[in-house]
Amino acid sequence: MAKRHLLSADIPCLTTVAVLAAVLLLAALQSTADGISDELIARWKEEARRQQQQQEQNGKFDERDLGIMTMNMEVEYSPTSKEGDAAEGSIVSCLNRRLSDDDGEIHVVGFKPESSDANVDKIVLYGCPQLAPGLTDKTCIDGCLGPSIILYEWERDGCPDFPSKGEVISVGGPLLIHEIVLEVQHRKGADVSSGLTMKIIPDSYVRSDKTVEKLIAYYETQPGYEPCDEDIKEEIPADDVGPENAIIPEEAYEGDYRYARAYPGPAEGAFDTNALEPEEWWPREALRMGQVAGVATDQHGLVYAFQRGERRWLQSDFDNNHVFKKRKRAIQHDVVLMMDPHSGYVLDSWGAGRFFMPHGITIDHEGNMWLTDVALHQVFKFPADIRERMKPSLVLGKRFQPGSDWKHFCQPTDVAVDSKTGNFFVADGYCNSRVLKFAPNGSVLMEITAPSNPDQPDELRTFDIPHSLALAEKRQLLCVADREHGRILCFNSTTGEYDRQIASEDFGGRVFAIAYDDEEDVLYAVNGPTDDEYYPTQGFTIDLDSGRILSTWNRPASDQEQFVEPHDLAVYSGAVYVADVGANRVWKFWDEATPSNEVWQNTPWKN
Repeated sequence: MAKRHLLSADIPCLTTVAVLAAVLLLAALQSTADGISDELIARWKEEARRQQQQQEQNGKFDERDLGIMTMNMEVEYSPTSKEGDAAEGSIVSCLNRRLSDDDGEIHVVGFKPESSDANVDKIVLYGCPQLAPGLTDKTCIDGCLGPSIILYEWERDGCPDFPSKGEVISVGGPLLIHEIVLEVQHRKGADVSSGLTMKIIPDSYVRSDKTVEKLIAYYETQPGYEPCDEDIKEEIPADDVGPENAIIPEEAYEGDYRYARAYPGPAEGAFDTNALEPEEWWPREALRMGQVAGVATDQHGLVYAFQRGERRWLQSDFDNNHVFKKRKRAIQHDVVLMMDPHSGYVLDSWGAGRFFMPHGITIDHEGNMWLTDVALHQVFKFPADIRERMKPSLVLGKRFQPGSDWKHFCQPTDVAVDSKTGNFFVADGYCNSRVLKFAPNGSVLMEITAPSNPDQPDELRTFDIPHSLALAEKRQLLCVADREHGRILCFNSTTGEYDRQIASEDFGGRVFAIAYDDEEDVLYAVNGPTDDEYYPTQGFTIDLDSGRILSTWNRPASDQEQFVEPHDLAVYSGAVYVADVGANRVWKFWDEATPSNEVWQNTPWKN
């Protein structure tokens, strides 16, 4: 018996070509015998060409020519069937499909719920790595081995919901999801026939990610496939031309990689120095802190410092396998300090006895706090409500266990969260050269590495400590501070594709931290100390379109207090905060044109 793969379909391309060739051959022979004129044949060809042009103008295309296939998943239920677990008054019926390794990676470009049956209340499509044997008849996702993710959700009298809101949904092949599970919630005591129709395209047919995006946009306009609320869809730019000076991947490697210009054209002209003003009397009280590894701001402008208390990171703290040696004693001081942005006074603190080597801190759009600990090799998400921060709402990684698979980290450094989708990115880290993208529930969506170029040295084909992340959402860019390569690499935040490199001799060969200012549409960066005194430790304001340094900023040269080892950055409404792991403090700078203090003072905040 011949094996039929899940994604196999009757695509009669070869058959059609053969039949057409035979017909044309017979027509040619017959035309000779019957004396059909060349003029008539030319008219036929012209009419065929006209019809094809008309179809293209109407936006129609032959799905078979593009390799698009239809996948149907339909649940049949009758009251005599075995019922699974369900809420009162309704039951849940399940159907699963396993993607064969031979199917390869596929992209789902259209969803159409088959929901005309009034007895159906809800349809959910899940994805997971594998289902446990014998558990497929239980409430649908209970048998999932590994992380699961909702791919599509429909509810009667509600809008279809894509978890990634317009992002490309890909499964199978090298990706984590190999099992798709359909869950149909319907009423008891009635016959039901309902499910989901999907339009899919194998990756082997895809010439570019733009093709997939255009197909998604097309099916969203077709009857039955369209979302019912425009807010659900994430707008896709009409074109992808990019800025005039946008770099192409090959250009990023011209010349010395540490000092390669990330833009074409003439050399930079002079740029402003100290365009950001240092806040001299901030904080207004003398704070005793340990190494300040991270700094963040929330939606109210409050400032959070992530410090190491009595512990300092020494080279001897980890063994050759990156395992932390001082596992018996956590830091005894509060490691998270919440600070008044106007005065710098500490308003609250917490975290004593829980962390071993703090590193990165991020406050997302909902106020959730994300922390990384390089000794624990873990990432923590704590809820926005301060009263509930005794227990994290999400923990990723294994305690004190470094690793390079998707369940482990090796000294993770930073987190960035997409406010539109809830997806988040983790820079991993000091001993893994990658960035991982996760769904809101913690399942891995993709792995991002530095761009590869076979003509360049091996050291350029990967990150050398991805140390800091900045997400420019309106540009769909995720930028990574590649610390020891002295460059900033930016990727498409949806697809993970490499977009551009920003590098400058003025960085001095090291870039420690970056932060994106969505109001000014600029990138802030800080470098770190080097053995070459020619390159000062300072901050940079960078134009994302050209990669040019617009200005530099620093502490006044006459001031005894200077940058020692700036380690992290945060920005809020014109104010820029720098965590200095060498000076054991947070510095504040501000743009004279943006009175951030006054803005914060007029913004209500309640504890």
